[in-house]
Amino acid sequence: MVDFEHVSISHRYFDAWNEQDADKLRELFTEDVKLVDWNIEVQGIDSVVSANANIWKDVPDIRATVYDISVSTLGRAYCHININGDGGKINISVIDVLSINDGKIFRVDAYHNDS
Repeated sequence: MVDFEHVSISHRYFDAWNEQDADKLRELFTEDVKLVDWNIEVQGIDSVVSANANIWKDVPDIRATVYDISVSTLGRAYCHININGDGGKINISVIDVLSINDGKIFRVDAYHNDS
């Protein structure tokens, strides 16, 4: 059975990310949210929001295109996305795992293929 709340939260996360709207991201996170990706590991809502804002500052045209979202029985949304930006220089296939509890994201893990 699909958990439509988790799918909805995931879409809201990527909408906020693509809009580069730090306030909307903040609304989706728990206070102790953790972000782990290939470049950074930070914890706490201010640090995670700031890390995203730094990405937007460094690559103003960055965008995530959502291909697919699958939800587990453990409260995780597995999101296959493509990240592109920097005038086409960035084009990365990524899996973002959003861990969600009580309607809030408490962890974001991002994985990509290095090859």
